[in-house]
Amino acid sequence: MFARRSMQVCLASLFMALLALGVVWLRAAPEGATPSPEAKEPSPAALASVPSRLSSGLSASRAVMPHEAPSAPLSTYALIIQSQADRNPVVRAQARGLVRACRGAVVALFDAHRKHQSEIDLRTALDSRTALPRLPEEAGVQHEQRQRARELILAHCSSVAHDEQALNHPAVSELDAAWHLEFKEALRIQLQAQDFHGAVFQVLMGRKSAVAYFEGLPWGGASPEGYARALYYAMALDPRPSTQTSIQLSMAGNCLESGMCDFDLEAMPLFRDPNTPAIRAQAHALAPRIFSAMKEGRVEAFLSPAAPAP
Repeated sequence: MFARRSMQVCLASLFMALLALGVVWLRAAPEGATPSPEAKEPSPAALASVPSRLSSGLSASRAVMPHEAPSAPLSTYALIIQSQADRNPVVRAQARGLVRACRGAVVALFDAHRKHQSEIDLRTALDSRTALPRLPEEAGVQHEQRQRARELILAHCSSVAHDEQALNHPAVSELDAAWHLEFKEALRIQLQAQDFHGAVFQVLMGRKSAVAYFEGLPWGGASPEGYARALYYAMALDPRPSTQTSIQLSMAGNCLESGMCDFDLEAMPLFRDPNTPAIRAQAHALAPRIFSAMKEGRVEAFLSPAAPAP
């Protein structure tokens, strides 16, 4: 369970750390993937609305617990259990993404407590009655924001954090073998499952060259920092609740650990400097095109162009 430190390193938190470093390591390969129609095309205004859509989710009341009426929306825990049992790989990928996000968020919550009380156990840290330690020189408003972030994490993830069977379900690890495949094939598998979170991580880490490509251009015609931002923004364009919940949980975990709680993608410390208007403009211009390529399973869009004939 989470008590073991080795289980504290999850794909979600590692992905966020990579974006913070601005790492884009890629290697070349040919060919494409089978289109997958599950995700919807974003409207022209979708990208601009991402920060407000995410910040509007910072409320524990949005997470419906399993004991509520059957007509109520599924809780995150109930959705994970239901999705893990589904034979559709696209549905199972949603469960995998939510488990990743909960692992990262619970680790952030646990670490926020352990910095002040090294012997605290996970069960105590997940008890809503346990006082949340203050950050150094933390103002009252900031502490309230961090408490709301904790409430969000507990509402979504407390049940799954205590369910070892859900945490270790085959649906969580069934694509692990993809990381050992050649880049093109691994990305194809991720996109067929519409695991955009995993696909973005695959693009960031799945190659060995220092140059990333999109539609035949190094870094999609942007800077490395702009391309990394565009990949993250593209993932955030996925309208499915599982993806939006995962992003909310990542932001809530960052709020708990760092005190950066404005829940605005532009203000989050996810990327290295420079964070200039020009770089943000590059990212916003690229993101819808990257999302469309991921949604349609176009692996070739992320490959380097063929070498010119001698």
